[in-house]
Amino acid sequence: MSSRSAAFLVAGVVSIASLLEGCGGGGGGGPGVIGPNLNGSWEGDFYITDGSVDRTLTAQITHQGTNITIRTSRTAGTGVLLTGRIDVEGNMVLTDAFDGETWTTIEGPATTNHVLIEDFTEQPPLGSWGLETDRYAIELVR
Repeated sequence: MSSRSAAFLVAGVVSIASLLEGCGGGGGGGPGVIGPNLNGSWEGDFYITDGSVDRTLTAQITHQGTNITIRTSRTAGTGVLLTGRIDVEGNMVLTDAFDGETWTTIEGPATTNHVLIEDFTEQPPLGSWGLETDRYAIELVR
């Protein structure tokens, strides 16, 4: 094999290896993690921002590509199973399997060791960000 052919072969192997590593290849294939890696076990609280409810919980987060699934230790009602998407900054939009309500990271993006997602308890006033409206919240740390 000529040195030119060998150089093309090496460049091709390096390109394929780099592509696989960027896509989460190497181990199990499939998409890599977009944004902060949230995979794993978490603990925290489920509460209403008016202070009327505050319960400890645990959660398991599955994060593949831009897809997020959060399963909490709550046994019924809102905040048991949430699925949705995350962007590269850590902003999430999730849907609650219980009532179809949208939960978001309205107060700031998720990080590798902190997640705060919230859902309005009632429709906020038209034209406002709604931060003065009470919200259900799940705050997780690890």
